[in-house]
Amino acid sequence: MALNEHALRDALQTVIDPNTGADFVTTKALKNLVAQDGDVSFDIELGYPAKSQIPALRRALVAAVKSVPGVTNVSANISTKVISHAVQRGVQLMPNVKNIIAVASGKGGRQKHHCRQYRAGAVCRRGVCGLAGRRYLRPQPTHDDGRERAA
Repeated sequence: MALNEHALRDALQTVIDPNTGADFVTTKALKNLVAQDGDVSFDIELGYPAKSQIPALRRALVAAVKSVPGVTNVSANISTKVISHAVQRGVQLMPNVKNIIAVASGKGGRQKHHCRQYRAGAVCRRGVCGLAGRRYLRPQPTHDDGRERAA
């Protein structure tokens, strides 16, 4: 039985990306869909870091494709490709840095520090921890009012 590519795309469209709320077919993350003699292979290219979510996404995608009659084997490759954003004219690029998360709001005190710390921790858990992310995960040796702690 020949597999219908349209049926495979419809099955993959039922899987919703939990981070974007859209399916992988509509967002054009689905690449290289090949169906031959019951074997189906495809690639999903995410535009954001999601290292911890790849196994669950793979299971959902494979289950959706296996629901199509005639499918015997499924190979799903999921990768991430974070695209660098443009910088302002006249600003020097930082080597090996694709994107920067800037935190610039808060009334004062420690709110900005805690926001940076939790954001850096979340980014590190997704597998893209860099120098700046590690910097804010270290305990700070000062009190909230800026006085140094006694050793």
